Amino acid sequence: MGYVFAVKKMAQNVLIAGAPGIGKTSLISRLYRDLTPLFIRGFYKEAIHEYRLLKGYRLATFDFQELILAHVHIVGPDRIGQFGLNLDGFNELITQQLTPDPKVELFLVDEIGIMECTSQKFRHMILKVMDSEIPLIATLASHDVLDILKIKNRKDISILNMTPKNRDSIWKNVLVEISKPLP
Repeated sequence: MGYVFAVKKMAQNVLIAGAPGIGKTSLISRLYRDLTPLFIRGFYKEAIHEYRLLKGYRLATFDFQELILAHVHIVGPDRIGQFGLNLDGFNELITQQLTPDPKVELFLVDEIGIMECTSQKFRHMILKVMDSEIPLIATLASHDVLDILKIKNRKDISILNMTPKNRDSIWKNVLVEISKPLP
């Protein structure tokens, strides 16, 4: 059952940090399910495995678009470790998904990570979203991206740490944080 949740005209940004595999993507999926009455834009990231080996990452949007962001078989100059990056496709997708629009009531992003921050367009768009009146709920790959984006001292950000103890209940904290008025 979805939750009725009013978030219009608030500029609160909630970032969720946690170790890989802790359940951040599952949290974003649950929040999407719970908040479906809202008009939501954004994406979530899934690992691509072949024979138990990590081969890349796929992005899926909440309006059913998909894109391979990174894969071992992508060739080109844009790379993170063993993965070639599809930055052109990613830049096109984020332009669609992260452009503030009066119809959009919430942005959900899984995740803000080093791979995503390789795109200058992404860094620009995520800051634009944070500066808008539309709330953002996003996961962080690590606290390092706060330095990359230069957002460590923003007053409109709440950072919640997901742990094994709170992983099943943190969604309640996210809803509380996103609905807090700004100081």
